[in-house]
Amino acid sequence: MRLIPEELQLRILSYISQRELADTVSLVCRHWHVLANDASLWHSFPWKLLFSARQEQITLERRIRRLCVMHPDIGELTLRNTSAFPERAIEHLLNRCKKVKTIDLDNSMNYYKSHLGSFLDIITQNLSMLRHIACQNCYLPYPALAFRRPSPAATAAVALELVVTRIPNVVDLNLSACEIVPAVLNCIGERCRALLHLNLSHTAITATDVANILNQRKASLQTINIRDIPNVISSFYSLASNLLVDPEDVVSPSSSPRGNPTVKIQEFAQHFAHIRTLTISTTTENEAAGINHFIEGLARTNSSLVSLAIRSTSLSAEHLANLALARSTTLRKIDLSCCNKLDAKAVITITANCKRIEALNLNFLPQLNDSALMEISRKHSGSLRVLSLYQCSSITDEGVLAVIFRCARLKFLSLTKTSVTARSVRAVSELPELQVLCLSYADVELLKKIAQCSSLRHLVLDPFAVGQTGMGEGQGLFPHTAINEYSEQKLLQMHWQLLGH
Repeated sequence: MRLIPEELQLRILSYISQRELADTVSLVCRHWHVLANDASLWHSFPWKLLFSARQEQITLERRIRRLCVMHPDIGELTLRNTSAFPERAIEHLLNRCKKVKTIDLDNSMNYYKSHLGSFLDIITQNLSMLRHIACQNCYLPYPALAFRRPSPAATAAVALELVVTRIPNVVDLNLSACEIVPAVLNCIGERCRALLHLNLSHTAITATDVANILNQRKASLQTINIRDIPNVISSFYSLASNLLVDPEDVVSPSSSPRGNPTVKIQEFAQHFAHIRTLTISTTTENEAAGINHFIEGLARTNSSLVSLAIRSTSLSAEHLANLALARSTTLRKIDLSCCNKLDAKAVITITANCKRIEALNLNFLPQLNDSALMEISRKHSGSLRVLSLYQCSSITDEGVLAVIFRCARLKFLSLTKTSVTARSVRAVSELPELQVLCLSYADVELLKKIAQCSSLRHLVLDPFAVGQTGMGEGQGLFPHTAINEYSEQKLLQMHWQLLGH
């Protein structure tokens, strides 16, 4: 290794997993003490991969300290489910890696209830460059958060309020499934002036809370996820007080237009006038009925919506009638996955009225047919980059071939659990920019044909359908393509987010 130039050594090491870098290369490479300081190898580090619960805590602590010394320029920290980490090692990690811009604490806070206060204290004081915070699934129902003034009554709300108070420049905040109270949302609205993206899915907030945060941050907020929030969803149809009026003001629909659910829903939609990305879902027929009026109000006031995700098993073509009629010049990404009551005609109408669609998620639409795909490919041949057709069982070669031949700039294509044959799979190699392909099955001959697609970076196959032999042979055919490295959903999410940035 010493005879190889440093630039070439780094290029070689970039193909090695970070776990192997830390565990193996550091022991056998004499030049490691120099190479280990290169930030290109360590900018993003998934710490959980390095350690197992069986290892002694003293060993874990030493290894974390050594790695922190070698690469203090880490930009991303992933601390998901890190129950094996000793508390002192975590504190050392947070103290040394001061250039972190992204931190993922998914479900990890719950393991350190006795030290949570000090961890958050370190995070908020030392990580001044922090811009992206993910602390989803952190219910934190513990009264023992120890801050500078320990209080037995401290809760998750106190913890979150501390974070947003001390890190006002955060641009991306994921609070999915967290325990949130209005005071925290108010603090976010007042202090997080640079906030662009906010995830409030699976929380217990109300429509009034949503309206308030939208009003407070209307100058900056671009993305909001309010998926699976029962209090907000229920307000789409009911006369409940958690819309924009107090309980005393709610009167019968016949006596005042303010009591009309249609009017109230449209008023609520006006608060989303500046939002560029919206994710929402419904679960019942009543809620689905309100979605139509919500979209009507949204279409009237929002001139900047780029990405819309409406996921529901209860939505029908009638419920989305106003989306079909809204001629959007800005909408680029549409997610209608799981709307299994939508027929092909509704999908055609919705997509035809959008000027330029770059991404379509049509997963779990059994009524989607080849005619719809052919019409979509004709209308958006020059713009479509991402197309996901997972479990669209009515799709055959006729529709997919039309997409392949017309939409030459596709980067992501999922044909998993459709009714396509080898004919469509062979044609995939003609796509010059395709980076991700998802299939249920492909034999060795088909894999050889797919391998001709030089731009392909990720291939997702069903290991049960292909078998171990097929998977092994596939690895040899794709030296520069990762097979099943990520799930299909993860890859779709990655490419979906990249569009428009």
